[in-house]
Amino acid sequence: MKSLLTLLLSSILCVTAYAQTDQRLEQFLAMFSDSNVLMDISYTVTLKNAPAVLNQGTLKGNASLSIQGNMYAMDGSGLVIKCDGASVQIEDTSAKEVIYEPVCNDVRDGGYLMNPTMLFNKLDDVFRLDRVTSDNLSDIYLLVSREQCGIENCRLDFNMTSGKLTYAEFLMSDGNVVKVNVSSFKVASPAPESEFVLQLPSAYGADWVVTDLR
Repeated sequence: MKSLLTLLLSSILCVTAYAQTDQRLEQFLAMFSDSNVLMDISYTVTLKNAPAVLNQGTLKGNASLSIQGNMYAMDGSGLVIKCDGASVQIEDTSAKEVIYEPVCNDVRDGGYLMNPTMLFNKLDDVFRLDRVTSDNLSDIYLLVSREQCGIENCRLDFNMTSGKLTYAEFLMSDGNVVKVNVSSFKVASPAPESEFVLQLPSAYGADWVVTDLR
């Protein structure tokens, strides 16, 4: 579960990896570069090789996201995750465990799992826009990967009227499927960078397990 929310976030952000000349994708990308994007989501992850303890191989949950430049914060399913652009802090409040990890700068080595915001700048040569279709409510974008990056393809639905992302579905390289419903999508003025500052390891009590891999 510790990597699930970061994987989910990287999946959502893969839309910004390949703006091409499409105006909607370009506008979507611009939101993240100069604003604070806030999202409330619910998700379902269908696991190809699920542990027996999971009901029919699915994981469900909710999360709130705050994304700004190369920083992000995510809170959901008992985990609080923060990234200041250089390091990631993953806090499991129920287990009283926290881990710090450095951000890898190589997307193809899985660096985007620690800081998915690097997809903004480093995956424009990894994904391509395959086609755009529409239904009565949404414009539907289908993207496929050019190279191995952990995500085979994705579907992104934008509301025709508001232009906001409402749904996303991703096929991962390991066969897992991530489905995301976006219940709230807001673009706000940039938040103070202090909101993305990591907690000092020394701030946790003796009853916490702190692992610092930086």
